Amino acid sequence: MVIIFKRSALCLAMLCIYQQSSAEVTPISNKTSAQARSDSSIASTITSTITSSAIDSDNPNNKAATQTLSVTAAPIVVTAETLGNSSSNEVKAFAGNRTVIDNKFIKKTVSNSIDGALQFIPGVKIDDETGTGVLPNISIRGLHASRSGQAQFLMDGIPLTLAPYGHTGQSIFPATLDNLERIDVVRGGAATQYGPNNVGGVINLITKPIAKETQTEIGTNLTVFEQNGKPLTSLYARHSRWLNDDFGVQLEANGIKGDSFRDHSDTEVTNLQAKALWYIDDNQELEGFLQYYDADTEMPGALSPSAYEQDIEQSQRPFEAYQGKSTRWHAKYKNYLDIGDQAVLDLTTFGHHATRNFEWGF
Repeated sequence: MVIIFKRSALCLAMLCIYQQSSAEVTPISNKTSAQARSDSSIASTITSTITSSAIDSDNPNNKAATQTLSVTAAPIVVTAETLGNSSSNEVKAFAGNRTVIDNKFIKKTVSNSIDGALQFIPGVKIDDETGTGVLPNISIRGLHASRSGQAQFLMDGIPLTLAPYGHTGQSIFPATLDNLERIDVVRGGAATQYGPNNVGGVINLITKPIAKETQTEIGTNLTVFEQNGKPLTSLYARHSRWLNDDFGVQLEANGIKGDSFRDHSDTEVTNLQAKALWYIDDNQELEGFLQYYDADTEMPGALSPSAYEQDIEQSQRPFEAYQGKSTRWHAKYKNYLDIGDQAVLDLTTFGHHATRNFEWGF
């Protein structure tokens, strides 16, 4: 019994060694197109070939018959990125509570602001302060909504807050709905990567990418409130093109002007964005982003229960107002390292200069 056991173990070890020696590693070729280079998933396919020989009794020449079995392992991608590209396919494999709404869904909701679109996501509650979406107060999973201090807002993975580890509230919100391609909401579970102020979750605002072909877009959105007939107008313009095979640019402008259904709610917002993408070579790419945001709005303020019942449109804070300006930029460098085509170097740097002013009075 002991001898047979040793022989079996020896045969098993030899088989493992043979399979390992027969393994072939097929590297992925360098990315040569714009679409391929934008894919950050790098993996290698390992193919193991097992060859066995046996005597074929039906063969009159009694020659050895060879049988080959090829097994291809699925690619395995290891990444430290929690949100990835915030695509719908990534949500399906995400181990947590996550929702992505795209531009098509947002248009169906007829939302005119980011907080209006977020109303359709489970677990998200909005406290509307201005009525025009300039200063949304967003609560996730029942946490305090003041200045969205318990939710981390990102734009293309870059923090929107003035100081991610100091001033965590969104006392200025430099984003407008027309400039977005989709919104990714992760309810909890992302605090390990995106800082301490996102115990409720992370909301990633994804801007529109540079179009594959030259594209010019002009649109307007007019909202007329039923209560008082006041209009709120949003005008959006976008031009996107590739100057050559390796360099693309995009310019966007969004202006919002008008009132909400409340008195003392005159609003004016300007949001300008520029984006560039340069494929340096087959292995390197560089992306740049620049934004200027300016908001000036009157704030109608809160109402007591009795005042609310009397006239929901009135404002008892005729001197309250808000002004905010922000200049933001970021640069992202990506290098597909020549280390077996299995490593990517990703460097991101960003900065901003912002001012905001609140005026209070009765």
